[in-house]
Amino acid sequence: MSPTQWSFGVATLLAALSLWLLLPRGGGRTWPIWVGVLAGLISLGLFGAQLGRLGSLPGDILFFALGGLTVAASVATISFRNPVYCAIWFALSLLGTAGLFLLQGAQFLGLATVVVYAGAILVTFLFVLMLAQPEGQAFYDRLSWESLWAAAAGALLV
Repeated sequence: MSPTQWSFGVATLLAALSLWLLLPRGGGRTWPIWVGVLAGLISLGLFGAQLGRLGSLPGDILFFALGGLTVAASVATISFRNPVYCAIWFALSLLGTAGLFLLQGAQFLGLATVVVYAGAILVTFLFVLMLAQPEGQAFYDRLSWESLWAAAAGALLV
């Protein structure tokens, strides 16, 4: 295998490890949160090192900044325990996605992402959260059903 394939494999494994370490658990975290964040940053760096120049330097900087923001906000969406914070991070990941669409010249898709997802679905989700007032008293509310395989499969799909 080539060094690029090894680097891609290591980055994928580090991303899976990072997601697994950052997912909320019922009995509390056994590892400090910075270990998962560090593994995620290293995997993002390995993925970014494999990319070449996409265009002009300002366009590349903006693209990588929006892409990193979108990925970080998406990871924060699934790693926080509070559903309101998850919704806010989800909104930020949607805005990052819309920014990527705008950067690529797909203005309609960027606007539709903001209007449909952030404007309708996210507001509905927050409305339901505020009406339900989740307390998290049940056992299944305090326990995350994740596994290392689910985190690895999610990282592989990404």
